[in-house]
Amino acid sequence: MHFLLSTSEEFGLCSLLTLRLRIVSGARMTLNDLAYGAKVSRLPPELAERFIQLDRDEETNTFLNSCLRRSKTSRYISAKLAQLLRVVLSRTSANGVLGRGSMFVMSSAQLSKLLGKDGVQATEGVLLDVGAGDGKVTEKFLPMFSDVVTTERSMPMVRRMKQSGNYAAVVYAEDVSECARLATEAGVELPSGGTRFDAVALLNVLDRCDKPLSLMRQLHGLVEGGSGRVIIAVVLPFRPFVEHGAERRSPIERLNMDPNASWEQSVKDLTDKLFLPTGFQVESISRVPYLAEGDLYSPVYGLDDAIFVLSVPKVISEDA
Repeated sequence: MHFLLSTSEEFGLCSLLTLRLRIVSGARMTLNDLAYGAKVSRLPPELAERFIQLDRDEETNTFLNSCLRRSKTSRYISAKLAQLLRVVLSRTSANGVLGRGSMFVMSSAQLSKLLGKDGVQATEGVLLDVGAGDGKVTEKFLPMFSDVVTTERSMPMVRRMKQSGNYAAVVYAEDVSECARLATEAGVELPSGGTRFDAVALLNVLDRCDKPLSLMRQLHGLVEGGSGRVIIAVVLPFRPFVEHGAERRSPIERLNMDPNASWEQSVKDLTDKLFLPTGFQVESISRVPYLAEGDLYSPVYGLDDAIFVLSVPKVISEDA
């Protein structure tokens, strides 16, 4: 689903906001049709039983309202400046320079539910967020972990996160496997002698990276077996591309996913072709709209996200 708002009216939990599907000209829906549910019967039983239903909440509305409050003039100027910068920069870096393009994936309460935390304030462990962007989405993790480390390859975004002062460490790493070392050097105390994290987040990165299989194998070695969790957000259907400066190209590693598959089929295929082959098991699945600050044409845009919480099976020694 890729929609845009067709009104600038603010709303509350029960109001109706008209949306127009970009991919189906003239089709209309209400705010209550934002996709949180799934046709669970279309999922394999082992995945269907892992589905957790989420719903739009006040925190989601707060983000939407903040987008709606921006004037058309402000959105127009910001979009035009970004367009100019994208001649020499990636979209991510252009947004970082301008301080625009904020995203919303899920609220703190929704995240707490997915992780099985006993309330939002259940603070423990160290989390690494890979490809954290401007850090706004990462902020949802702050109440749930004692320390949060972020990594990002866009230097403008790195600067924005460092300026916020919210994170135990903000590291620039060409290779994810370096993150544990860099975090330790920055003074963050990690479990397992400084080699692993309690949790890793990878939010809307998989479909924008060159080597998704290699990346998942690296993440496998960065979390604690048994207790560790990897939180994945990914737009479905899966249509990957890689930003290379101002250009876009296909990734080196391809998963051969159907770009027109249903959300449910895409969940199954991603599990079978990526998560299971790289040694993960699925703990929970949810569906949320992935919302982004808009431009002149719409105050906010959205895509259809799947949230996976994955674990690494604990290896039990034969001598144990």
